[in-house]
Amino acid sequence: MDTFSVIVRCSRSFLEKRLKQYDISFNEQIMLMYISNNQFTNQDSIAKNFMTDKGTVAKAIKKLEEKGLILRKENPSNKRENIITLSPKGRDIICYMNKLLTEWQEIAFKDFSKEEIEEMKRLEGKMLKNIAKTDNEEQQ
Repeated sequence: MDTFSVIVRCSRSFLEKRLKQYDISFNEQIMLMYISNNQFTNQDSIAKNFMTDKGTVAKAIKKLEEKGLILRKENPSNKRENIITLSPKGRDIICYMNKLLTEWQEIAFKDFSKEEIEEMKRLEGKMLKNIAKTDNEEQQ
């Protein structure tokens, strides 16, 4: 396994262990973060962002709704679309998750200079663009 895969796996494990009491899977965590950053979003936007199918998103959204972490309401201007927002409980979880992410970054970037951190972010952004481009080409 390469270093990047190990880092991703460790990050995931770090968050899952600390959120175990809330029974939130890793996929649910990242969806909550997306919803937090994109209030009043919909399932199509979530599916597009995560490059996944609408069915997978619908299942995750249903679980998050059952756990009381999100609210799903019909869009008054488009009855076939649901608007998704965080519930008060979901906002509380996001606050906790943000603290955990800060803690993880402090662990991961210990002894890094600001320049090294910025370069890492730049390279991650470049990787994401490459992945998104490849995914879009495969869908055509």
